[in-house]
Amino acid sequence: MKPNRNLFFHSAAFTAMTVAICWLPPSLHADQNWDGDNGVGNFNFANNWYGDIVGGNTGGFGFGNGNLVFNFRNNASQTSLFYDFAGYANTNDVIWETTFGAALTLNGNGQGLNFNQRLENRSNFTQTIGASMNLSGAKNGASQIELNPVNGNLTINGAIFNDNSKGYAVYGANAKTLTLNSTLGVGSTASSVSFTVDSTSTNTVIFGAAQTYTGATSINGGKLQINSGGSTASGSSVAVNATGAGALTINPGGTVGGNVTVAPSSGVAVANLVNGGTISGTLTINSSAIPLPIIVQSNAVIAGNASLSGGSSTGNIVNNGQLTITGSTLLTVGTISSTGTGSAASAGTGAIAYNNSNSGNTLTLANGSSF
Repeated sequence: MKPNRNLFFHSAAFTAMTVAICWLPPSLHADQNWDGDNGVGNFNFANNWYGDIVGGNTGGFGFGNGNLVFNFRNNASQTSLFYDFAGYANTNDVIWETTFGAALTLNGNGQGLNFNQRLENRSNFTQTIGASMNLSGAKNGASQIELNPVNGNLTINGAIFNDNSKGYAVYGANAKTLTLNSTLGVGSTASSVSFTVDSTSTNTVIFGAAQTYTGATSINGGKLQINSGGSTASGSSVAVNATGAGALTINPGGTVGGNVTVAPSSGVAVANLVNGGTISGTLTINSSAIPLPIIVQSNAVIAGNASLSGGSSTGNIVNNGQLTITGSTLLTVGTISSTGTGSAASAGTGAIAYNNSNSGNTLTLANGSSF
């Protein structure tokens, strides 16, 4: 049963006074509010919306009519959401509220939503944008596109268009996961924009698809994981400014298309190049505060140079497998060591420029390792 959103009491006995009591559930003012009464989650079914009016009884869709808010799934038979409008609809932000008690996938009919700034999952359940659902962000004057897994994970398999060439940002402090299995900025749009994980974030961002934006990727908080088939664009750099283990993980078949710089302003940073991950450019470790190693495991490739420099502390590359550095290795501050055995371990194929003025500099090759 839907809540009665406007309760009005009037008695003839009170001729001098009218008492009006209005109750609005949270987040229902001037929004498109979903209550999910129908067993099927189609947008065109009126009883999926408050007031049994498509788009809700607060004005329907439009940038000036607030957010699209998924509040409830009152019918437990509703296992997915389906956008079936005849064209694109406008809304401010898209939010799964804390009251939304299910993990559902939002699919579409080839049309989609123009949204302002945020895709935000405040629910405690994983929410998914299906491959058939189109979204176009940074509309109506937004300064950026936010993809925020706040209380639950957020998985994006559908297209996100970025016609106004705004940067992407990720917020959320509850250690949730944003998985991108689609390309941000479809086609030629937004080619030079940036992707930033905010410094307050503890989220993990997973690139499961090749990205085409050419601006910088900055991991200022949380983690970036690049899986097989995932990549940054050719020439697009990654700056690891976050502290903590696994700030950057490049898994088998994952690629950073440009340079990687590990340079947190304070604390500890550990980046992992795991099982065949590739850095197409140069790896630079440049900080006065990296006492823990950059770990390279099993067939990682650094196509450019590897540089350890800057500061007075140590920065380390520890190789547990077959590491190929096709460029030169500049060792100014820190340690490069190969801990594998036999032919499984290699320090690289390029030249080493070694600065022996710092007694803390070491190059260690395990028994059987090659260079």
